Amino acid sequence: RRINVLDLTDAIQSFADNFVQLAYAARPDAAAAMAQRFLNGLEAAVVVDEAVTTSEILTDEVVGCARDVLEDQLMRRLHPHVFGVLTEEGWMDERLSERLLRLQATVTPASLAIEANFIDTRFNRWDAAQAELRQLNLKKTPRAKMDCVLRCVLQLKQGALESLAALGKAGHFGADE
Repeated sequence: RRINVLDLTDAIQSFADNFVQLAYAARPDAAAAMAQRFLNGLEAAVVVDEAVTTSEILTDEVVGCARDVLEDQLMRRLHPHVFGVLTEEGWMDERLSERLLRLQATVTPASLAIEANFIDTRFNRWDAAQAELRQLNLKKTPRAKMDCVLRCVLQLKQGALESLAALGKAGHFGADE
């Protein structure tokens, strides 16, 4: 929430530029250590700024969330330099992207063989699950892509629970259902 105020976004971009110039990608151990030290420094900056600005101490949960946001921003900028695709493997990435795009359309009750008693369109969970998958190609890091898939599954699970509750059959159900 206060990342822009601290100009941490500019610091992350500068670090990513220097990362490339200093050829850290060729030295994985040094690269990992440098990235961790940088993230630790950003985390400290967030904690200190909050303490100075509001005289409040952040909880571990808030600090962890801030670190996740900072780490995601950093990895988004470093990912193309660290995890580059070989030219001869570029077509495989394109094919995978196309398949993921097609997967979005298959998240329907019919294609997933969902029983009728689990389908209640009042809750709009199917559209939400498809929307989560549409975000997949916008994400750059593997962790962010996996988060999209997990949120899609969560939407489907919540839809099933809400449908059962609407039928008056709320309760526990297992993996088979």
